[in-house]
This record gives sequence, structure tokens and C-alpha cells, in this order.
Amino acid sequence: MAAAFQSRVASPTRFIGSRLPRALSHWFLACLIFVGCGIAFVNVAEGQAPWEYSHYQVSVWLSADDADFPPQLRSQIADFIQRRAEAVHGAAWDVATSTSPPDFQSLMALDGPEVTPEELQFIPEDALTADKLFFVTATAEGDGYRIRARELDCRTRQLGPLFKRFASTRDDVALSVWDAIGRAFTPLTRIESVDGRTVTAQVRAGGLVTDPESPLLIRADDALRPIIRRNDRSGRVAIGGIQAPDWTLLQVTDVNQTRLTCELVSGFRSPIPAKGGQRTDRLAFLVRPAWPETRLVLISRTQPGRPLGGYEVLRRTEGESQPQLIGTTDNDGVLRLPATDGRMQPLLVRSGGQLLARLPLVPGQAPELTAKVVDDDGRLRAEGFVLAFQSRVMDLVARRELLAAQFRQRLSAGKLDEAQNVLEEYRQLESRADLMRVLDQQQQEITSSDRLTKQRIDRLFSDARKLLLKFLDPNTANDLARELASARTQPPAASPASATSNASAPLAAPSQP
Repeated sequence: MAAAFQSRVASPTRFIGSRLPRALSHWFLACLIFVGCGIAFVNVAEGQAPWEYSHYQVSVWLSADDADFPPQLRSQIADFIQRRAEAVHGAAWDVATSTSPPDFQSLMALDGPEVTPEELQFIPEDALTADKLFFVTATAEGDGYRIRARELDCRTRQLGPLFKRFASTRDDVALSVWDAIGRAFTPLTRIESVDGRTVTAQVRAGGLVTDPESPLLIRADDALRPIIRRNDRSGRVAIGGIQAPDWTLLQVTDVNQTRLTCELVSGFRSPIPAKGGQRTDRLAFLVRPAWPETRLVLISRTQPGRPLGGYEVLRRTEGESQPQLIGTTDNDGVLRLPATDGRMQPLLVRSGGQLLARLPLVPGQAPELTAKVVDDDGRLRAEGFVLAFQSRVMDLVARRELLAAQFRQRLSAGKLDEAQNVLEEYRQLESRADLMRVLDQQQQEITSSDRLTKQRIDRLFSDARKLLLKFLDPNTANDLARELASARTQPPAASPASATSNASAPLAAPSQP
């Protein structure tokens, strides 16, 4: 009986179906499913909500002089930020404003690229549990107040650009602070799948947004920058666990509510892991132009201090078969790209017709971007030499053919001495061995420390050697000499004129007996 009871417990549907009517068994099974879904919903509610329905936990650290910004004014600024966040973002933002710790006031007052994410590693770990941490400074300047704000995305450890605002009166400070925070905010997404060049992602807190014009949303043609975060066992960022793939962007091609379909554009083959994991977060944040232009700097990837000047930069435009040339780098390897509408531009770097790199970027996303590109100068030197060498070989082949034709013409006419002179002139021409030595010497002089460039140089010289083997036969001079020697050993042929005169002479009369 115990075995029978265990089998019935292990297979409840079979037991219900055998003891109860079919309709009642279906009703009981539906109740079980409903109760299970309710338990799962309670677990989700008590734990972590889905990514697209999770609000941003935002912390604002305000740094200001006590003389110019007394506690009452700071409290007013914090209340204003709270009200504006509820009005603009609704349930998508949970913001808390506090006074900045003294150790960070000087750090937050720095401007531009002087502040790096490495300099923020001493921030307490509990402060990095938020999603966004905004550093805000307010200082009195002249007849107004200068506001500075920048964002630190705590998940990706990425420090955003610095945004400045100016308030003419003290009553306008709160609005200027909120304006700077709103401009510095960057929406975040989580990459769900990577299938070749197709990437799908979910927008953080996108399901909580009711305004279609909300700054939290991401739209078609926007560009995203992926960030790979690797965690330790406790869920914190592992040492060296933040990886931002260079020259890799995602272009949004389709938006379906909170789900994004993107095209992966990168200068590398597999910049994003195809599969995530419990310890690997694949994230991406929106890229917006924040500077009037971007200085694109090309340097050698094997000699980082060496700029690459004279390299062509082209832009591939949708709907056009051929990319358009937008400029050439100067002697410092720099090309200035003015900021545009915020769309991604896939750029191509070319040198002498050779494609060297693909550089997707949004002009204005950074004041300066440096790309380590294949140093193609050695290949250009080799290509110029080989082209001149090919012309030299073709000219030599034509002269050899002409002299060989002149030699055989004089040989057939019996002018052996003139044929000998033509043969000597033929022998004075450069031989295959002479040109091989020239190639070997040039290949030793023209080299490159870049492995790929060296392979291309070796391929050019290899093609030049094949040209010599195909068109320059080293035995031709010996063949002509044998023909001349054979002509000297043969007896001279009878003259046609003497043969005709002998045939026309009369026969002699027979002698008389």
C-alpha cells in the first residue's frame, strides 16, 4: 500500500483523473497552476523586479559653500529635485539628495577629462549600490551661481561628461541644478541576446514610463555603447571586471515597447560575449553628443607615439554604394569631426587603397578619440617600389624581345658578325639574377614592426619575384649563342645567281675521232 500511495503522490494528475471526474480534475489542476503563479509573483515582488520594471535608484551629492548656500537653501534644492523627478520621471526614479562628503568636494570641482573613473575607486561601496550617482557643485561667481554636474553610472563605473549651467539669482539655482542633472543622465539597457550582428536589449525602467517623450526612453537610430561587467561571488565588480570594447557601438534599428533590436557595428570580430552568465552583465548605455567636435587621432598600433598622417577617413552612408571621403589626417594624425545629430557614423580608415580599420563613432561623444591603426607606411613604400620595379621589368622584357628579333633577322641574312654584335648587346642587359638581388636588398630595407603590414610587404615582393620567373628566361642568351655557333659551322649555301648562269650555258660539241 505504501508503494501505491507513493506512486499516486508522484503522479497527482493520474491519481486525480482516475478517482475524480475529468472536469473536476482539470479545475483542480488549474487551481494548482494559479497558486503557483501567485507564489512566483510574490517572490518577484519581494525580490528583484524585472529589469524593464525596475526603477532607477538615484543619489545626488551636492557640494556647495556654506556661506553662499545655507542649510535652508540646500533643503529647498533637495525638495525641488524630488518634486521635479516625480513630475518628469514618475515611478521610474527614486532620488535622494544629500550633502557631498568633504573628501569629494575638490574632486567634483575638477573640469573636463582631468577626472577619470580610476580616481573614483575610493568611493565607499555602499554609495555604489545606487544606479546613478550625480556629483553636483554650486559656487558663487560674480553676479550669479555656477552649477556643474556629472554622472557616475554605478553599474558600469562609467563617468559621464561635465555639464555646466548658470543661475543669475539664488531662486534659479534649484532649476539650474535639475537642468544639469537631467542633461547628464544617461539611460541604461541590458543586452539580452547576441546573434551575429543582431543584438536585442531591454531598457531599464522602460515599463514604468508613461510619457513617450521621456528622456529615459531610447529611440530608433540611437547609438548605444556596450559595457561588459564581470562580478565576483558576492556580486560586486571583480578586479578589472569592467570592459568597454573599443570602437564598438549598437545602432538601434527597431523599438518594440521596452525591447530594442540593434545592429552591432564594431572594428573587431566578437566584441560582446555571445552568452552571458550569473557573473557577467552585458550592458549598454545611450551615447549623446556632448562636445562641439571630436578630434580623431590615428597612431601606430606598434609604435603608439607615432602619429599616422596622410591617412584617408571615409564615411559609409546608407543608400550609397561607395563611401565618401570626409578628410585626411594631418601630420599629427588628427582629423576634426564636427558634432552632428547624434547618429552613429561608421568610418573607414584607408591608406593607398588599403582598408585598415572600421571606426564607428558619434561625432561629439568625446572631445578626443584615439585609434591604434595598422602602420601602413612600410607597405606604401613597398608598393611604390614594386610598381616601379614592374615597369622596369616590362621595359626589360620588351628590349630583350626586340634584340632577339634583330639577332635572328641578321642570322637568317647571313650577317654573322652583326648578329654577334646584337648578341653582345643582349648580354649586357640586366639578368634575372641581377633583379633578384635588387629585390632582396629592398625587402631587407623596407620592413615593418607590425605583423600584418609585414605580411603585406612580403606578399608584394613575392608577386614581383613571380613576375621575374614568368617573363625573364635566363637561358635565352645561351640559346641565341648556340644558334650563332650552328650558323658558323654550316657550309655557305650556293648563290642563286651562279646556279642560274650554269644552267643557261650551251653544251660542248663531241670531239671528232
